[in-house]
Amino acid sequence: MAGAVLLVVVCFVVLYRCRVKVFATFNLHPFDVDECSNEEMAFDAFVSCAWSDDELARSIVGRLEGGDEAEGGYRMCYHSRDFPLGAVILRSIQQSIESSKRVVCLLSGAFLQRCVACDVM
Repeated sequence: MAGAVLLVVVCFVVLYRCRVKVFATFNLHPFDVDECSNEEMAFDAFVSCAWSDDELARSIVGRLEGGDEAEGGYRMCYHSRDFPLGAVILRSIQQSIESSKRVVCLLSGAFLQRCVACDVM
C-alpha cells in the first residue's frame, strides 16, 4: 500500500515539474478557463501600450486575432483602430476596459516612463 502511495506521489511530482512540456506536447490546458464565459462583452481583451510600441502592439493584436474564436482567435480592442475619432481618450479607455474580459499591457521602457511622468504608479 505504501508503495502505491509513493508511486502516485512521484507521478504527481514529475507531472508538476514537467507540466509545461506535458501541456504543450499533449495540447492540454487545464487552467485555460474563461471566467467570463457567461458574460457577453464586446472584446476578449483591450491592449494598452505606449505610442512608440505601436508597431509591436499591432503585430501582437494581429496574431491574437488570427483564426476564428474556436481556433484561438480573439476579439481585440486596440486604441488606434477601435477608439472613436474625436472622443475623450480617458473615457474611451474606460469604456474599452469595461467592455473587455481582460486587459493586456505591453510593458516597455516607454510605457513605464509615461506612467511615471503622469504619476500613475
